[in-house]
Amino acid sequence: QNIDPFDDAPAATSASPVRDPTWTTVSIPNICEYQIPPTMELQAGLYREIANQYHTQVLHILDSGIRVVAQQKGLNSMDKEARSRYARVIIDYKPASDGFAQLLSNSPILDRDFITYFDTEMKSLVNQEAAQSTAAGTPVEITSWGGTQVVNINGIDSLKTVYSRSVNGAPAVSVSSFKIPVNNQILSVSTSYREKEASLWADDLKYLINTFDFSKK
Repeated sequence: QNIDPFDDAPAATSASPVRDPTWTTVSIPNICEYQIPPTMELQAGLYREIANQYHTQVLHILDSGIRVVAQQKGLNSMDKEARSRYARVIIDYKPASDGFAQLLSNSPILDRDFITYFDTEMKSLVNQEAAQSTAAGTPVEITSWGGTQVVNINGIDSLKTVYSRSVNGAPAVSVSSFKIPVNNQILSVSTSYREKEASLWADDLKYLINTFDFSKK
């Protein structure tokens, strides 16, 4: 099954992309293809509108690029069981003017000092977004910071940052944020799930990173 993530209808590392015939393939033209497991769906309809409002009005992030979100299956229809869980795969593709794009394109990604500097910048950004959300009435606490390391995703050296956060005092969510240089721009991939639900999501989201197939220009 193939999905166009821009249709309003509901909708770790490897040397080459892997594929699972039971998973859904998502295609972002001229950027990448990847797969999501049967337990997830693309964010659509009213739920996507609400999420986009939070993204722009609370975090004050103006979408100048591409943003595609997958979530636990059933959330678009507000299924009760789906609402009791939490998992996300967020894809952001920013233009070359984006700060991280400039930073990564002009720096040796494998340099230890650069990785330390990048980790500091990421931590500052994450804390800033948490503070903005808290000030807007949705308290966010960064509960742990696992740091940044270089990983190779299907032949591309990328940066992976790991941390945990809690929103409104809810159970902690584990976040893995990837910055992947693609065609002189940056593909940001964030996977997250509640730590207490790791048995439901951890293996699939680790596998998901290996399904990425990047377009070549």
